Amino acid sequence: MDFRQHWTTLAGLIMSALLTVGFLSSGIPKLMDAEVPAIEFAIWGYPKWMQYFVGIAEVLGALAIWHRYTMRWGFLMLAVVV
Repeated sequence: MDFRQHWTTLAGLIMSALLTVGFLSSGIPKLMDAEVPAIEFAIWGYPKWMQYFVGIAEVLGALAIWHRYTMRWGFLMLAVVV
């Protein structure tokens, strides 16, 4: 493995890890029906099921980006949610 390929792989892993941490820390409170996301969704006028839908999409997308075969779908799911 040459120098450039090594750093490209490492950068991809770091970015995937940061995205995973960010989306898991955002999705899990929505699934646990934490107070802040519940209030925010109510203020924005979204139904309660939308909070759970977004939380599930964030968690599944964050986990899907780690598997080679589901990576594209994971990034697509996260892009739609954002």
